[in-house]
Amino acid sequence: MASGVESRPYMDKVSELRKKFLDKHYASDKNYYDSRDISRVKSDDLFVQQFLVGRDGNVDKAQKLMMEALKWRKEFGINGIKTLNLCFQA
Repeated sequence: MASGVESRPYMDKVSELRKKFLDKHYASDKNYYDSRDISRVKSDDLFVQQFLVGRDGNVDKAQKLMMEALKWRKEFGINGIKTLNLCFQA
């Protein structure tokens, strides 16, 4: 059976990524980010971890990915999408 650490790669880098993103990007560009996403960055380790997984644990690359993804999420109003807003075609 795998331990929690093995099944959650890069968890040891989550705090570092969180701090770098908040200090470098969010502190200087608050208007580019949705406050709900920033709350997740501050409190949800697994949310932050996914950016590390997507960049093989490289904190600098994960920081860039996080910046781009969260800006995109705000630009397209991702947090405002509800199931009722979606149109499905048969």
